[in-house]
Amino acid sequence: MPSTGDPFGDGTNDDGTDGDEPYTDAPYTDQPDPDDPYTDQPSTEDPYTDTPYTDEPAESQEADASDTTPAAGPEATVTAYFEAINDRDFTTAWDLGGKNLDQDYDHFVAGFDTTESDELTVHGTAGETVYVTFTARQTDGSEQTYDGSYTVRDGLIVSAVVQERG
Repeated sequence: MPSTGDPFGDGTNDDGTDGDEPYTDAPYTDQPDPDDPYTDQPSTEDPYTDTPYTDEPAESQEADASDTTPAAGPEATVTAYFEAINDRDFTTAWDLGGKNLDQDYDHFVAGFDTTESDELTVHGTAGETVYVTFTARQTDGSEQTYDGSYTVRDGLIVSAVVQERG
């Protein structure tokens, strides 16, 4: 039978401690205990977006965002990719995933030599996959229409399946 000082029979005192001294809690501080090897350092990044914490309002954060960083979501990445192509900003298009669609940057850029602009229609998104149709207007006035899908992971196009209509 446990003693009166060990009500749980597990070697602890009434207050949950296992020592002879009564338990006292340290005063609260929002700083990590430097002597505690299990205390993680406070994070400077939002764990859901991997963006630094800041005191700026959200509108200011968006205004400061880089032009090469699309809004969240696969559809926004694909839209930004086509906008970069239309702006002849092939470096941005390459960085958004063109590098996963072609092995050589110069070959990637040359593929748009006769393209004047692309008109993109997004039909929907299922998970990481964006379903699209786009019409490529050529410099000679002709048009070519394509149907396909783009797969996006972590803000980058990782693959595409595109087929010309006709």
